[in-house]
Amino acid sequence: MRVNRIALALLIALTVQAMLDGMITYECHSESDSLPKFYAAPFVYSTDYHWVNSMSATLFVKGWLANSIVLGSLFYGLLALINHLSSNYLRRALNITGHVVAGVCLLTLVVHFALFDLSFQWGHDSFFMAGWAEPAPCDWRFSEF
Repeated sequence: MRVNRIALALLIALTVQAMLDGMITYECHSESDSLPKFYAAPFVYSTDYHWVNSMSATLFVKGWLANSIVLGSLFYGLLALINHLSSNYLRRALNITGHVVAGVCLLTLVVHFALFDLSFQWGHDSFFMAGWAEPAPCDWRFSEF
């Protein structure tokens, strides 16, 4: 494939993570209504969108990138396997498809970040919230759709 497989795999991973945000994750449910839900897949990357208002959330960049690297490695392996097993004709078709997929992924990411009011932080602070002397009580549950 002429499209750089590593870049394409990471771009697909970032897009899949943005699209499945909060759908297939582990949620931290707190007994307190004053604390948001935290989402992890497997690293903590976001708070609940409905914490402050209906379209705002905090995105933890370190967790989001770590999750994207994990997911991107899986997509890279899949792309390498497809490239290894394909013929020349199929490789040309995959190259065109790779460009189309990269364009759709970029458009999806731009729309996602433009639509939601995200505040960015480097990482979560081990669930210590302002005014809390102990970590927030958390009950981690698997969440799907």
